[in-house]
Amino acid sequence: MKIIKSKKGAMELSVNTIVVIVIGVTLLVLGLVFVKGIFDRLGDQADVIFGNVENELSSIATHDQKLTVQNSVPVKQGDQSFFKIWVVNLDDSPKTFKISVEPSSGNPFGERVDIDFASNEEYLDIGEEAGFVAGVATTENAPLKAGGYKITVLANNQPYDTAGFFVKVEK
Repeated sequence: MKIIKSKKGAMELSVNTIVVIVIGVTLLVLGLVFVKGIFDRLGDQADVIFGNVENELSSIATHDQKLTVQNSVPVKQGDQSFFKIWVVNLDDSPKTFKISVEPSSGNPFGERVDIDFASNEEYLDIGEEAGFVAGVATTENAPLKAGGYKITVLANNQPYDTAGFFVKVEK
């Protein structure tokens, strides 16, 4: 009879051990998922912060070219992003500047990416500069690629300068 009791006690001990291991592994997995979620959110916030810092640094910098734009504008699929395009009047008279953006040839986005301006026209005195705020909005089905765009600036309805940049759609 004593032998049977010791086997029963051993069985209870092994069941308790298995339960403790299952609970421990479950808590470990939940903890790892929680930590991964925190780091994912931190990465997203870092991207937003660095984008804002780049825009702010660009806004306080002195621009010595007719047209200044960042090379690449990241935007999340189904979301929107903002950036500035800087125009400086380096001519010898005040002028009204108008800016427009159109997709470059081979652009993969079509209607799935839209670029719009708060205001696309500005009167600038000699040596003055203006930052045109542009918004990039993407649809949920925009391809995860980069597409080129061409900026055209007119001064008093005459060609002034052109430049290009990329919109990079990210997940």
